[in-house]
Amino acid sequence: MRIGVILTILALIFTPAYSFGQIGTPPGGGPPPGGVGTPPPPAGGQTQAITITIPNPLSCTDITCVLGQVLNSLLILAVPIVTIMALIAGYQILFAAGDPEKASRGRRTLLYAAIGFAVILLATSLSVIITLIIG
Repeated sequence: MRIGVILTILALIFTPAYSFGQIGTPPGGGPPPGGVGTPPPPAGGQTQAITITIPNPLSCTDITCVLGQVLNSLLILAVPIVTIMALIAGYQILFAAGDPEKASRGRRTLLYAAIGFAVILLATSLSVIITLIIG
């Protein structure tokens, strides 16, 4: 069962990356139209400076903002994972059928999910407290 869960998680992680990695590639391969390539030199032998600007996806300018964005993303990601782990632990306890070892494994699963969520909550709150202290 664990291998099935791991394979499902890996498929959910890598399928969008593979699918979206193909966008913009023409059927024959090669660079997309107007994409990466060496432009022809301008007429007259003069060179032109090319300016490339990359937009900031986090809209942050300092490390505290970046840390806050990362921790908020972790918190948003942790809530459904903890919910799923609690459901798995409940099923393990429910289907233990009187076997104390299986019931103990379910309780440990629930305990580890709670500890992991507590660590993420403490990291988020510590970040806020340190930001308030530093100013």
